[in-house]
Amino acid sequence: MNPVKYIERLNKEQKTAYDKVFGPLIVMAPAGTGKTDVIALRAYNAYISGVKPEAMLLLTFTNRAAKSMKKRLEIVIGDIANKIRISTFHGLCGFILRQEAVNLFLSPDFIVIDEDDSRQIIRDIIVNRGYKSHLYFKEEQLFVDYIRQAREFPYINEKKFDAKAYFEELIKERGLGYSLGSLADSISEILNSYVSQLKAYNLMDFTSLVVGVSGAFKQDSIRQRWESYFEWIELDEVQDTNMIEYKIIKTLFQKHGNIALFGDLHQTIYEWRGSQPNEILRDFKINNPGYDTVRFEENYRSTKLILEAAESFLGNSIDNQNVYEDTEKIKVRGFKNLNTEHAYILSKIIENQKTDKAYSNQAVLARTNKDAKTIGDYLESNNIPVFVMDKTRFFSREEIKNALAYIKLMLNPKDILSLKRINSDLVEKFSKEQEKAYLEIGQFLNEKVYKTKDPYLELLEAFESNEVVVFDVETTGLDIKKDKIIQIAALKGGKNGVIQKFERFIKIDYSVGDSFKIHNISDEFLFQNGVDAKSAIEDFLLFSQDSVIVGHNVSYDINILKENMKAIDLNIVKLSSKIFDTLILTRKTYPGFFSYKLGNLFKEFSLNHTPTHNAMDDVICTLEVLEKVVAKLLEKQAKRQAVFTKYQDYFYPIARNLGILAELSKEKRPQDILHEALIRAGLIEKYSKSSVELVKLRELYRIFREYDKTDKPTLESLAELLEIASLGNDTDRFLNIKDQVPVITVHQAKGLEFNTVYLYNATDENFPSSRNQSGEGLKEEKRLFYVAITRPKSNLYITYSVGDEQAKELNKPSRFIHQIERKYIDFR
Repeated sequence: MNPVKYIERLNKEQKTAYDKVFGPLIVMAPAGTGKTDVIALRAYNAYISGVKPEAMLLLTFTNRAAKSMKKRLEIVIGDIANKIRISTFHGLCGFILRQEAVNLFLSPDFIVIDEDDSRQIIRDIIVNRGYKSHLYFKEEQLFVDYIRQAREFPYINEKKFDAKAYFEELIKERGLGYSLGSLADSISEILNSYVSQLKAYNLMDFTSLVVGVSGAFKQDSIRQRWESYFEWIELDEVQDTNMIEYKIIKTLFQKHGNIALFGDLHQTIYEWRGSQPNEILRDFKINNPGYDTVRFEENYRSTKLILEAAESFLGNSIDNQNVYEDTEKIKVRGFKNLNTEHAYILSKIIENQKTDKAYSNQAVLARTNKDAKTIGDYLESNNIPVFVMDKTRFFSREEIKNALAYIKLMLNPKDILSLKRINSDLVEKFSKEQEKAYLEIGQFLNEKVYKTKDPYLELLEAFESNEVVVFDVETTGLDIKKDKIIQIAALKGGKNGVIQKFERFIKIDYSVGDSFKIHNISDEFLFQNGVDAKSAIEDFLLFSQDSVIVGHNVSYDINILKENMKAIDLNIVKLSSKIFDTLILTRKTYPGFFSYKLGNLFKEFSLNHTPTHNAMDDVICTLEVLEKVVAKLLEKQAKRQAVFTKYQDYFYPIARNLGILAELSKEKRPQDILHEALIRAGLIEKYSKSSVELVKLRELYRIFREYDKTDKPTLESLAELLEIASLGNDTDRFLNIKDQVPVITVHQAKGLEFNTVYLYNATDENFPSSRNQSGEGLKEEKRLFYVAITRPKSNLYITYSVGDEQAKELNKPSRFIHQIERKYIDFR
């Protein structure tokens, strides 16, 4: 590790950005100008200038870019890179929501789903509830887009949202009024059902992550905490950022002002997805008047000719007298039909493979997924090893989703989507059960319940015998990894009320800080009344030994207790595993309350003891809430046991498999759990005669092995792997690519580079897209073309075919080709 040698290589503009370590900065960095190196070196500069690595945030928009960024950081800063949060935007949102789960009444073990799973939920709502007998892909996509826009609307608009009018406008714009117009009156119900199902299944889609954080930041205490959480931020690909995302990032940097935005406006190709770089930069400049702007000009990727050609395409005249040989120029080739175009690309790939050494140094770019599939299939049929991304997105493939189903269920038993993949008929049958007596389908997946045939029996018996332990903690903050417990309060009791109390205050080696405003426990009080953490927690473990433990939103209390135990070398196995949450139980037994916070339940139930944010007050109140819950559970106990008995033989094999995987996770790593899940699900046998599916499953195994966070427990690493599967895209899989020719869309190629690029089917009806032949759409198409021609390092081929002689009208080459100065093109 020698950062000095990398710093010495920086050119003047890069060094300016490097030196501007504090304050607001805008860096315009076209493709190939060394942006990633500068991002890494600025982080090093911030570190040596006194910024703690834990207070740094580096944001980008793909897992592939985040991993690349981390590798650069490890080169210049070593192991310290592991302490810096390097994340995708959606990954950051997931992190924030998990940290704030206790305040937002979320379960922190939620699973993030991808767009395909969102479509599945939409299909289930619309088809199963009789709104429509079938949905086509375009209709599904419209609902996906509508639901996203409708949920984001309140956070980016001050106007009142009219659900019906917005839907009618969208279906008119998409030309789907004839098939979906009848659903306009039901659209609010469909939207609410979708959001409710996500909550019931403990799932988050991409929009849930963004609007969840946006909503959280409307709470002063949460927003203020995150305004100070990070002290130094870099945002890459600002041109891909939309306004709701920018508002979140703005909250994170506006207090300290140490923010650098990196991007290239010429690569703004996601306006159709809501990116608004000009509006964002305008707001940034207005609100950060001391900002500096640096423009990177020197390119380290492509040949001089390709760079000048790209500049000329953008309308920048290049004043030089260079004379280029035809061999160096951009080769534009026209053909009579697609067959001859395909044959030409095939011949050039074979020819160039001799000089490019590896197939993966060449790439075929297409404007659409359909075109990528067409040329990809042709090359594959002619024995060229190809990597075609969108035949089916890797993590959307049937065998991959089936492979992940058991693992998702192990981490989140409420994930009904995954359970359907294992046994959809069983899910359907149970869903039609009229009276479930507070049974949830996920409770059949706990192997221990089969002994009692009632998931609540342990709780009911403990309440009857006054052996329930209700507990709560007060802490210095909400970060379970960093913050400390300063008070543990508990009581033992049940039907006869409080039998015994327990309370310990804990000394810590730093100030309680702003958390004092919540719990009113001062540093002075802890100094006088606190004991060391080990003795306090050991006393609690003895008090609660083998008991049923209850808490309100208890997952946070349990998780931070476990982390505090690990920090002082106490075995978390000593903590009782019989845990119940009154937040979940009251939602189930008393549906319809406006809020399930303790303060509101105190009013709803007219309880005797007021919750105050003092742990002892809160546990006494929680015991009173539990009494109300137990009464409801007892009412339907016989019915519940009858329902459980009815279904137990069907569910038990699944529960047994999940139990085995859970036990295995205590000793083995994620790839081992995946392998066992494949065996238990019967997938290896199912796909034994299908080489394609087996190859994909082997690739999934490699991904699990490569992305495994070996410094973390297996279950934590598995949760992160599932998030990669949901938030990632197929360009991320270039990290695992073998020697194959990538055949991808131009959108997917953004951020990638190759020695040789073939831009396929560049006709004027195809590039620009026939849907974007004028206005803002045409401008975005031009930026997309710019992305395409700046991917190659050495050789660029642009091909098109005029069409068969029988065609009514012959195709023309893309108008964009003619916007490149003629001296850079070998046109034939």
